[in-house]
Amino acid sequence: MNAITLADIEAAAERIADHVRRTPCPRTRFVREPLRAGPTMVKLECLQVTGAFKARGANNAILGLDADARARGVITASGGNHGIAVAYAAHACECPAVVYLPASAPADKAERIRAWGADIVIEGAAWDDAQAAALDG
Repeated sequence: MNAITLADIEAAAERIADHVRRTPCPRTRFVREPLRAGPTMVKLECLQVTGAFKARGANNAILGLDADARARGVITASGGNHGIAVAYAAHACECPAVVYLPASAPADKAERIRAWGADIVIEGAAWDDAQAAALDG
């Protein structure tokens, strides 16, 4: 596997710019033990379209596919947040998506995945079961 370069990061940032929110990074004064010298900042990815940073990676992955691959669609396994991100990214790219979830996945996350238009398959009790089924699917 090749090392990720700054150029790779810059290309990904440009690719996803129109698909994710630019979230704020405020300083916090309310840290008991700072991690290092200087101000501590927090990245508010909870304000992302999907509520988590995973929208960045999901969009980058789907936008990196060629048109034929996007037309065929994507399949993933998730416990919740990743599935929401993939469903959102697929919706934004008009790409079909199937998300395999374990029975233990929270119902509200399954509903958010469906709301973005992805199909859901419930498989097994834990993420490993859903992942194995997605790989077979």
